[in-house]
Parts: sequence; structure tokens; C-alpha cells
Amino acid sequence: MLALVIGIVAAYIAFRQYRVARAKLKLDLFEKRFIIFHQTWVILFETVRSGTREKNYGLGTPFNNFLPEAAFLFGKDVENYLNNATKKWTELHALEAESNGVGVDRVANTAKASEHDEVEREVRAVQHQRECGRGVEVAVDRVCLHPSEDFEVEQDL
Repeated sequence: MLALVIGIVAAYIAFRQYRVARAKLKLDLFEKRFIIFHQTWVILFETVRSGTREKNYGLGTPFNNFLPEAAFLFGKDVENYLNNATKKWTELHALEAESNGVGVDRVANTAKASEHDEVEREVRAVQHQRECGRGVEVAVDRVCLHPSEDFEVEQDL
């Protein structure tokens, strides 16, 4: 009889340890999954708020760092969702590059764009000067003012 009571108590303790271990496993899994959920949320929020060009993620997408871990922890459905998000993020990144005229080398393209803007301003100034004619003039927003023609200068001496 004593052996039976000890056996029942041992089985009860083992069952409780099993439940505690299962709860600990769920908590650990939740913590690891929540990190991936939070990273995905932040990336999608930043993308919606300011596009894909705000932050530099190197050669890949922001999802590349945790995609294998997410596939392992969540399974196929979340892996497919993140693969789809990666594809859409890459497409948006390319569209933003086209619309901004920025290619792979952003610094060089930014310098080229500012040089291009400066040259364009100079060309517009020369064209404006031709439209206004020769002589002393002041150009303000494509309006030519010729002091000798438009204004009478009063001299009080």
C-alpha cells in the first residue's frame, strides 16, 4: 500500500513537472516568435511611413536576417507571408529608385543629380537672359525688368 501511495505521488509530481516544462516551452517559443513579429511590424510600419529608402539594409531586404528563423519557429504559412512581404518590399524599393533616379550607388547618383540641377539652373539662366535681351536687367521668376524702360529714375539734386 505504501508503494502505491509513493507511486501515485511520484506520478503526480511527474505530471506537474511535465505541465511546467510545457508551459516554459510555450513561453520560450512565444518570446522568440514575438521578436520576429515585432521586427516584421517595425519594418512594415517604417516602410508605410517613410518608404524603403529611409534606412539602409545593405544588399538585402530587412527580412533576410530573420527569415530562416521565422520559417523554423512559425511554419510554412508565416514563411510564405514573409516571402511575399520581401517580394513586395523589393518591388517598392525598385519603384522608389526609379522615381527618385537613384540606382545602386546612392552617393554618386546624388552628386550627379545635384550637378545636373546646377547645370540645369545655369542653362535656364542663360535662356532667361536671351529672352530678356541684352543690357542691365534683373530677372525675378522669369520677369525681366529693364531699369531704363520700366522705371523713371528721379534725381533730386
